[in-house]
Amino acid sequence: MNRLMIELYNKYEPFLDFELRDFCNILNFITNNCYIHQNNTIYKQIIEVPQRGNASSLLTNLYLSYYENMLSNKCYILYRYVDDILIINICYDDVNGFSTDLCDKRNDFKFNIAKFQFFNSCLHKNILKNIILNQLIRINRLCSKKHVQKQIDLLKSQPMQYNYSSNLVNNYINSFTESMLYF
Repeated sequence: MNRLMIELYNKYEPFLDFELRDFCNILNFITNNCYIHQNNTIYKQIIEVPQRGNASSLLTNLYLSYYENMLSNKCYILYRYVDDILIINICYDDVNGFSTDLCDKRNDFKFNIAKFQFFNSCLHKNILKNIILNQLIRINRLCSKKHVQKQIDLLKSQPMQYNYSSNLVNNYINSFTESMLYF
């Protein structure tokens, strides 16, 4: 049993009608038994976290409520809508004023989670290329200038894990940063 499961159980124990062992068994069963139906064939998902399952929203809420409790203190104002979280650090003393940055909760997981479609998937290549462009636009719109480069550096290595060529990724990033950055 991992610490997260135990802490979640302790938080919700007053509302549950089963023991910790059963709670852990239920969560393990849900995450290890996800099936996908495609082209008259049923596949068991064996890599990464199951998504779009009946229990997906429950698992998301369990994790995010744990995450909210972890961050709750007098220095943070936290707002959550479904799986998006806005955290405002009111104790941060920045001489340059208000600063924004991105936090991708998937970077903190201790397991693999898909962040891109595989380049050799059945999607049209223009759609796959635009995923990179959309991420760059997102970074540019949401981050303060001092955080943009850090986020672009984080983005650079991710598509290669999904069979994108490094030339394609670097060309998109270079042309974007030369023409549109900070607008």
